[in-house]
Amino acid sequence: MNAISGVTYEEFLDGIKFRETQKFRQPLLWVFLGAISLISILVAALQAGAGVNVGNNPAPGIVLLMVVLIFGISLPLFFYFLAFTVEVKNDGIYYRFYPVQLTFRHIGWNELRCVKPVTYRPLAEYGGWGIRYGRNGIAYNVSGAEGVRLIKKDRKQLLLGSQHADVLAMAVQKSGNIPECG
Repeated sequence: MNAISGVTYEEFLDGIKFRETQKFRQPLLWVFLGAISLISILVAALQAGAGVNVGNNPAPGIVLLMVVLIFGISLPLFFYFLAFTVEVKNDGIYYRFYPVQLTFRHIGWNELRCVKPVTYRPLAEYGGWGIRYGRNGIAYNVSGAEGVRLIKKDRKQLLLGSQHADVLAMAVQKSGNIPECG
């Protein structure tokens, strides 16, 4: 497997020229999610298990169970499995944010005007990370501040965050004969 493009030789022969999968593994995010999970589980255990009322108006048992299921278990699991994948193939670019998008979105080469590796400001330009809408179109990003800006023939823009933006842009340019944006 090529460490930069994430593609094995067999996949290359099958038409995959570039693949990158990014996951939310930022330590500060996991400290935050862990704290929320731990607090929800501790409050439920104290109140339901030990009989110690937490606060002036303790929640009923069913509410505690829902809080633990949502914030203590489901939210951390959701972020654990959340993954952004970009693939460059013979017929275009494929991308998805699993499990929010179960199937890949596809942009054919005939839809693209140009491509450019960029450094951007996720918070200022798009309001953060994930699937974000900003004044420069839609962004799909997980971490960092680098990506590839795709400008489509209909003038719509799409930013795909990447830890290997230069390699991704080169794969798009070479595979689809797409020029770099000026």
